[in-house]
Amino acid sequence: VSRFATANDIIASVALHPSTSVDRNKTESYGIEVPILYFTGSADDIVPAAEVMNSYKEDPIYPKIYAEIKGATHFEPTGFGTNYEDPYVGIYFDCWIKGNSSACNDYFYNEKSKDYICTGGVEMTKCYLNVTKS
Repeated sequence: VSRFATANDIIASVALHPSTSVDRNKTESYGIEVPILYFTGSADDIVPAAEVMNSYKEDPIYPKIYAEIKGATHFEPTGFGTNYEDPYVGIYFDCWIKGNSSACNDYFYNEKSKDYICTGGVEMTKCYLNVTKS
């Protein structure tokens, strides 16, 4: 999701257990230009949650979301996992691509909503939303 994103009409991205530590020269992870929802799992031993958190911290674009599912492994978003992330991915794209304000507010940007990603669904070990640089 680099500098080519806006040229190709990409307006948001979801990163499922992303590994950027192997991208030593930052050719793949450099120049983020769109909001990203980062998913990881507390039991992911292939791409540890701490690595995903580092990517989240280095991401210069706001808003951004970090969601660490309690007990989830690297295979969470696959046929071998429970696929708890799947609905959030669709709703996130409804929010950004379709401009669905209910999807945005109810699931991602209203901490008081019963459906808020950090508290209203699957149990999270850690979950952060940064709307602006603090």
